[in-house]
Amino acid sequence: MVQPPVAIIPMGTGNDLSRSFYWGGRYKDKPVKKVLYDVTEAEVGRLDRWRIDLTPNRDGEENPRAINNIPAQNSLFNNYFSLGIDAHIALQFHNARNANQDKFTSRTRNLLFYGLEGGKDLLMQKWRHLMEDVVVRCRLEDGSVVDITKTLKDYGAHSILFLNIKNYSGGTRPWKQKSGHVASQNDGLIEVIALDNIDLALLHIGGSGVFICQAREVELTTTKAVPMQVDGEPMLVNPCHITVNKFSTVNVLSRKKTSYPYRDPEIDEWAARKIQSSFKQYKRQKTGLPSPRLETQDETGDSPE
Repeated sequence: MVQPPVAIIPMGTGNDLSRSFYWGGRYKDKPVKKVLYDVTEAEVGRLDRWRIDLTPNRDGEENPRAINNIPAQNSLFNNYFSLGIDAHIALQFHNARNANQDKFTSRTRNLLFYGLEGGKDLLMQKWRHLMEDVVVRCRLEDGSVVDITKTLKDYGAHSILFLNIKNYSGGTRPWKQKSGHVASQNDGLIEVIALDNIDLALLHIGGSGVFICQAREVELTTTKAVPMQVDGEPMLVNPCHITVNKFSTVNVLSRKKTSYPYRDPEIDEWAARKIQSSFKQYKRQKTGLPSPRLETQDETGDSPE
């Protein structure tokens, strides 16, 4: 049976898959008829999906708070898989929200938490020795296998990112564009990127990590419990051997930037409100005046991907 292509409505906070297929970073009050029109005009794109296979490493140092396997629902990913400081911050957020759910209902507050946790690591550098406990080998496009552990260690990686799409962490591009390596979400290759703590802190103001290689397959070995995240779902995982392989390729609708075909009062009113709001925000920024109200409610309260 042929699977139908899927369109995306960005209801969360990070929405990097949505951004990569041009559906935007957030849905707020766009008229449904405009969304449906965009769906009818969208082009069919292709998206690779990747599988994570894990076996425990019994020779490593286990942590009683860590899990021994990745949950089945997280064994496939569309966006990215990472380990290190970014997953540690996501796990801190996840644990804090579960303990105090009433304090994590605001998008602004959630992002502030991320900023504070990232700032702490900038000083503490908790995962500066990540590569003392991780070995990484990659099978490249030509079939050759390379051990990139020393390259990651020499860079001082606090995080290793395996990225399948163009965006990460709320719309950032975590590798230098001038490197000449163009990310594609359907080429059967995954981008391997090294990030240190400063890279992570500066992503949203134009910073980037370092592109290491593009891989058809990745093999990881850890010798202690390491924080990991799969498409934004964080977990602390005991020592293990991990293999990352392409699982399948699926159809996803990619939005075309076309105009609505006819005048519609609801669409016109919505567009006018958007223009007015953007202009007022611009004036406030130019004059230094505070915003008239703070955003208080997030649609989901999710963490950035």
